[in-house]
Amino acid sequence: VAERLVSEVCRMEEEKGVKNFVPGCGAIHRCLANLEKI
Repeated sequence: VAERLVSEVCRMEEEKGVKNFVPGCGAIHRCLANLEKI
């Protein structure tokens, strides 16, 4: 499940123009914020 989540997040971020992924970067944070989990 986590692997699928990460791949989806990467795809979504790439659509926004994000090319460099760093562990602990804002991508996961943004997804959680969008889901109102944080």
